[in-house]
Amino acid sequence: MKHRNWIGIAALAPLALAPLRAQQAPPAPPPPRPVIAKVAPPPPTPPPGYQNALDMINSGQYRAALAQLKALRASRAYGDATLYWKAYAQSKLDQKGAALANLKRLRLQYPISSWQPDAAALELELAQANRELQASARALRAAPMIARFRAPDGGAVSGADELKLLAINGLMQNDPKKALPLLEQVVSGPDSLTVKRHALFVLAQSRDPNAVAAIERLAGNAASPELQQEAIRDLAITGHADDLWAVYQQNPPLDAKREIIQSLAISGNVTRLIQLAQTEKNPELQMDAVRALGISSSPAAERAVAGLYAGAANRNLSQAVIEAMFVHGDAAGLVTLARRETDPTLKQAIVQRLSLMHSPAATAYLMEILSH
Repeated sequence: MKHRNWIGIAALAPLALAPLRAQQAPPAPPPPRPVIAKVAPPPPTPPPGYQNALDMINSGQYRAALAQLKALRASRAYGDATLYWKAYAQSKLDQKGAALANLKRLRLQYPISSWQPDAAALELELAQANRELQASARALRAAPMIARFRAPDGGAVSGADELKLLAINGLMQNDPKKALPLLEQVVSGPDSLTVKRHALFVLAQSRDPNAVAAIERLAGNAASPELQQEAIRDLAITGHADDLWAVYQQNPPLDAKREIIQSLAISGNVTRLIQLAQTEKNPELQMDAVRALGISSSPAAERAVAGLYAGAANRNLSQAVIEAMFVHGDAAGLVTLARRETDPTLKQAIVQRLSLMHSPAATAYLMEILSH
């Protein structure tokens, strides 16, 4: 009997302890973890010359801005922005193919870039312009070729000239080899300027070496300055920079030489431009060559320009060098010139350019000036 009572008491023990457990306080929650503030990393520093290029774009200097952007050091953080602004500058310079190529690179290389919406808008704008251009080209091909040409005063082509234009077109389509020497004779002959310009245009479309040789001869002929300059431009557009240099050696008139310098810049012939900048005796032509080097993205052009600085001994040349170095974004080189320049006017010109350049070297030098 006593054994059964102990069993019952043991069975009732958990029930008796239940109220005591209920009165005990629940375990305290763990202390909250300290909140660590996340500090955003500083924005990446743009590559030297980037802001300078944007300033040029804002002021409409698209060619200089494009040269500056091409010369920038590779920057992953700013690679997408650089591609966009290259395309934007090229679109303003009517280089639609190059602009679309850069926009495609931006789309493929930086698929999640914040510049994608702007790039898509620019690409759409270029595509629309391209469609309009193609429509104009189709309409132009459908029209008679003589409709593309007008007399120099903007009036209609005369009946006699119209027949000659038709004859030129027909000869080029039927027997180009016989047509080439005749076209050169037309350009050099007594025909109207309208007919001569058309003959020169047709010559420039031919890939025949004889046509190139004919254009070179016309580029060296000063009898008609207007046709001479057109022939020089045709040589540049068709990529015959060596022929341009040969014409320059023939000592053509000043305007023709200036046209050749511009054409050498268009064709990217930095070697000849450096040669002219270093050896040309005519001060105006020498400065033209320096300015042409200023828009080149070639490192060789940048080094050559810096070496041409003459200080007060040749102020005009020195001013041209300062401007070219500014276009290159060569802040370090300008600081070097400013440190050694003693002429107040030239030093002021250098500092003025440095004040427009968003470069660590420029900023440090400007602060140095203020500290003295």
